[in-house]
Amino acid sequence: MICKNCGFDNNDQAQFCVSCGTPLEQPVEQPNYQQPTYQQQPYNNVYNQYQQPAKVPGKGFAITAMVLGIISLCCVHVIVGILGIIFGGVAKSKGYRGGMATAGIVCGIIGVALWLIYVVFVGEIYTEMLEELMYY
Repeated sequence: MICKNCGFDNNDQAQFCVSCGTPLEQPVEQPNYQQPTYQQQPYNNVYNQYQQPAKVPGKGFAITAMVLGIISLCCVHVIVGILGIIFGGVAKSKGYRGGMATAGIVCGIIGVALWLIYVVFVGEIYTEMLEELMYY
């Protein structure tokens, strides 16, 4: 490093001039900045980084059981209620642990019970009507 005062050629690590004692100015190094480079992942790896959700055994049967059970409550159909109970049982036997299968079974049982109550009362009403008609 050359001294600006006397022109003496000093060592590069020297802080003062050996000849005149003047403080030497250390050159300020600019940081070596590089623009970051972005590499796009290969097309095939983009889809491999996302995993498919784990398949739950019997989930489709459970959903079907719940829907059929609810329909059996609304429309009071015995066949739909029985199917809801069957599909709920199949979902449980396949290892489904959610509440949809249980809801399908319970709603199916309630739907069948409502149908039985309906048949008993309607049958009773028809019987009374027939008895009254026979007396006239």
